Amino acid sequence: MCRRIIKPLAARGLCAHLLQIAGPVLTQVRQFDAAQTALQRALDDAPDRLRGASVITTWSRQLLQASAAPEGGWAAGKK
Repeated sequence: MCRRIIKPLAARGLCAHLLQIAGPVLTQVRQFDAAQTALQRALDDAPDRLRGASVITTWSRQLLQASAAPEGGWAAGKK
């Protein structure tokens, strides 16, 4: 994906932003493992601390939503 090849800083930022958006969307359709992967990659690709903090905020919200889901998702210990 984005981190497989070396890209300019602007491209890494764009990739991190798109992956950050994908996390909550995947949570809405109950794809908790894919959401976790997207947010982990967004954090890995974050070009600066501000984007990293933003990803962490999104990930925290996503963890709360996943744990409130009827099936519990990966936040409840399913991996």
